[in-house]
Amino acid sequence: GEKENSGRAPSPNIPKEQQAGRVGFGNYVPDEVNNTEIIRRHLLLTSPNNNACQSTISFSTLLALRYLQQKGISHTQTNDKFLKLQIGKVVFHPLESNTAGYHQIDAFGDQILLNYRASQQVAEQVTLEQVLEGKISPNLIQGRIILIGTTDFRFKGWHRTPLGEMSGVVLQAHMTSQIISRVVDQRPFLWWFPAWGEVLWIGTWTLAGGIVAWRFRSLLVISLVGGFTLIILYGCCYLLLVTKAAWIPLIPSVIGLGVAQGAVLINQRLLNK
Repeated sequence: GEKENSGRAPSPNIPKEQQAGRVGFGNYVPDEVNNTEIIRRHLLLTSPNNNACQSTISFSTLLALRYLQQKGISHTQTNDKFLKLQIGKVVFHPLESNTAGYHQIDAFGDQILLNYRASQQVAEQVTLEQVLEGKISPNLIQGRIILIGTTDFRFKGWHRTPLGEMSGVVLQAHMTSQIISRVVDQRPFLWWFPAWGEVLWIGTWTLAGGIVAWRFRSLLVISLVGGFTLIILYGCCYLLLVTKAAWIPLIPSVIGLGVAQGAVLINQRLLNK
């Protein structure tokens, strides 16, 4: 719906007994970044509510499940401590209120990090005109999921993403693709260190900053070695992200490294007075 959580009732053409398998919600869970909403999370399931739309499963999840069922892959969902979806052997572990870079978020339902494809062109696109004129080969659509929507900027339904502005239909394609690719192709989820792992990672780089400042007394040398250390840190985080789909804390590590260097330098100056 146009208002948050307002919801829309399903089409009256869909019998009530069929709505559970044919209707999915299209809600997004945006992150507030510099007063801008960016879509980084993927809401798979949610609990029943009192809105007009009573669906507890997202549109993208519903599409993926229908597709995978035809391949003989079934799913289950649990609701013990957290709402959790399992498709085949793949468990979609939900985000918690304090997960990696998230702190005190509303982690309702089964939310996961959205692992976008490398570009917005997640699937082949054709125009309505091409379809009406019979210019589309049947092989292009045989056995595939077809999403119908607009990519025209003049229409509403565009969203900010890490890849830039994206229309709703393309965003839904990324979400549907993520689920299917994880189950069929073992494409990795975005993952993160547990709390103790983050402490160890940040502590290691903080210690490295202190050692650099303690070992090299010259401010010029410390700046050069510290800059090189930052490059290594950034490179490690980037490589882990693109090769292993790991969300590693970069900014806290940079802060820890810089604070440690500053503290050692100040202490040395005080001792030399």
